[in-house]
Amino acid sequence: MKREIKFRFWNKNTQAFEYDNLDSRETYQNPFSREDLIACQWTGLLDRVGKEIYEGDIVHFRYYGEDDSFESDTEVKWLAGTASFSPFSMGNKWRVDILDVEVIGNIYENPELLK
Repeated sequence: MKREIKFRFWNKNTQAFEYDNLDSRETYQNPFSREDLIACQWTGLLDRVGKEIYEGDIVHFRYYGEDDSFESDTEVKWLAGTASFSPFSMGNKWRVDILDVEVIGNIYENPELLK
């Protein structure tokens, strides 16, 4: 199964996101070569309301298990080639269908959400 590869870029100068648009070749400049941009890759996942989840997003998630349940706000990171809601391990005992995830912000615009 193929997954679409997309990026958004945090512009340090404008303090806003720019979205990858490689179709406009006339004005295209490689965004990965620019020092003022920070690349955030799309995880290929959507949150519970259909919003795309990107690296650097802050998600609120609720886990409902047979023996325990909890909720937390955490940053989405790439670990070992997969998206992870660090620092929690998504081990074998947890199932995706009992994980409720919602994007509530990102580390650039809303760093206070992680405090």
